[in-house]
Amino acid sequence: MINRHFRFLLVTVIVSMLSLFVAPGIVRASTGISLTPFESIKIDVSPGSTVTHRMTLQLGTENRAMDVAVDIMGYGSSPDGSVQTITPVQDVSPYSARAFIRIDKPTFHLDPGGSQDIVATISIPSDIGSGGRYAVIYIHELPPAGGTGSLSAFNIPVLLTIKGSTLTHTATVTEVKAGKVASGQPIEISTTFRNTGNHHYKVTGEIAISNSQGLVIDTIQIPLSSSSIIPGSIRQISALYFPKITLSQGVYSINTRLVLEDGTYLVSGNGSFEVIGPYATPTSIPTTSPASTEIVPSSSPTSASKGISVTLLAGIAAGALLIVIAMFAAGNKKAAR
Repeated sequence: MINRHFRFLLVTVIVSMLSLFVAPGIVRASTGISLTPFESIKIDVSPGSTVTHRMTLQLGTENRAMDVAVDIMGYGSSPDGSVQTITPVQDVSPYSARAFIRIDKPTFHLDPGGSQDIVATISIPSDIGSGGRYAVIYIHELPPAGGTGSLSAFNIPVLLTIKGSTLTHTATVTEVKAGKVASGQPIEISTTFRNTGNHHYKVTGEIAISNSQGLVIDTIQIPLSSSSIIPGSIRQISALYFPKITLSQGVYSINTRLVLEDGTYLVSGNGSFEVIGPYATPTSIPTTSPASTEIVPSSSPTSASKGISVTLLAGIAAGALLIVIAMFAAGNKKAAR
């Protein structure tokens, strides 16, 4: 009897843990509103071609009915990489794809447990030119009459690459600076740059710290940006510098070197900071220095999110399974007595 009980418990927990890994980033329909797929739309397109993209919006059975609108907005980006929508009046970028996109059902009604397919048709002009084109599909709940409170919304970035065109990947660093220098505390270093090319890209790179004699004393690795930097946008990359040695008084140089995802050199920038008084190394030095957080696609707090780490879920699952296995073993031992 005990063995049978623990076997049932073990199977139940395994199934529950595995359910955490089904469709990561999608909220289960019974507990909210979900969009499938919930991801950026990245397509290579030819001049004069037409492509479609289908998404499904589903409302949980316990939610109230809602009216939904789908708008095509300009693609904006904040310095931390989060996606922002730009109104049609303000969307004057030569790289805008807003005018190319049509939605089959711009407004619709959803009852609890219901779903609706959303089809975006993207028509590319034959004289579109070179580089990339960008827009945001903004799917949002319409406020009920006299209603207040938070409303569900999804921002889905659209990034189009024109096939056969010249893609220019360039940048200009506008600022490299250090934050407050305090003994025993890490130093925040930020690099701000602008995409001056005609196509989006991701960056990685390295920050080198040199003393007054020009000797490199430390380097900080910059992880690959999790979201693309579109033409004309400004991006700020921040990292914490944990000196491995005690810094003496003096001026220290900062050199940030950015490269593309394939290792191609992009741009460099320089800055400096000064140590005025005695500076002791931080007592806790992590193995990697954190960089600025970027999340794409973006959504409101009530929408589906990819913020849960698969690593964290794996840890939870493994821990739960170990506990159950231990209980199972204990049950076997007790049954054998």
